[in-house]
Amino acid sequence: MPVRYYSSEEKNAIRQYYDLPLLQALKQKTGTNLRYFGLPGEKLLDINAWGHLINFVHAVERKRRVLEKIERGLITQFPHVQAECHWGEIDRIILEDKGNSRNIGGQKQRPAAHTFWCHDIGKWAWDYNIINLDYFGPFLPPDTPEVPGRTRDRANALRNLFELERQDARNRWVLLITVKAEVVIESDIEQLKSYLESLKADSSETIKNIIDFFLSPAPTVAEQTTRLVHGSSAILILNAANNAGLRVQPRGTILYHGAKNQPMIHLVYEFEPTGLTFSPAGSRESVLCTPLLKPNNPLQEPWFELLSDQPPTLSGERINACLDFLNPAWISEIRQSLN
Repeated sequence: MPVRYYSSEEKNAIRQYYDLPLLQALKQKTGTNLRYFGLPGEKLLDINAWGHLINFVHAVERKRRVLEKIERGLITQFPHVQAECHWGEIDRIILEDKGNSRNIGGQKQRPAAHTFWCHDIGKWAWDYNIINLDYFGPFLPPDTPEVPGRTRDRANALRNLFELERQDARNRWVLLITVKAEVVIESDIEQLKSYLESLKADSSETIKNIIDFFLSPAPTVAEQTTRLVHGSSAILILNAANNAGLRVQPRGTILYHGAKNQPMIHLVYEFEPTGLTFSPAGSRESVLCTPLLKPNNPLQEPWFELLSDQPPTLSGERINACLDFLNPAWISEIRQSLN
């Protein structure tokens, strides 16, 4: 039987020393325990790391056998957490507001397949504080006979999160996206480049220079893909958030080694209603000019450092704003490598 890989030391460090401090700060801001929607995997590593902050879990899994393991694990390991599992592709579930077994948008219909209920979902089902899209695959997933239209579903699902009938625009929440730092076919790279290039038509010279940085050659293929995914996702999410009346605060992009030493990209965004703090909506520069990070080697405090090349207008003040949830001493060390 082949060995199954679930995580890596670098991914564990991201959960513990990056995502966890951000979620602790989020809980402090909201004053409540957090609600989770996403892909925890059969080992429930996210819930193990953040479970003391969470009181509600909607777990998604496309493999039926793994879904049953997740259900059992949530029941036995986290009895304090109200939970429900949903079977299907997460992008399709976001788009259709239902999995293969039941609706998840507050509908009364009971599941046709085995699942469990600890609590009925109220009217505002999409009021999650944590949305974790730990895709493992590439940012632009290939279409397959089993799952046609996956590439189109990915972008549409990210947009749909911000529509009125999906994620709540009244509360603060965090979006975590994890994808492979590689592409399946060269046309994917060209598609990302074409999208970024098209943005220059109505951009200032400053934004054009930042986009040119993302389009320029990088030291490695993984870093090149990280730049393109970071830039493309930032603008897509900015547009959707602005339309929903949400202020987006990018919290950094991390290039790391995942299971089997696979280069992976971890993108982190935080949202708050613009009327909650009367903060201005995000701008292209604010979402593009975000620190590009990697875990320290060896893994030790401050745990993360800047990649060698950064967006041209990135400043120490901007790093402080993006990473203000981290230990100030860590931020100071991270800033030292900024040219």
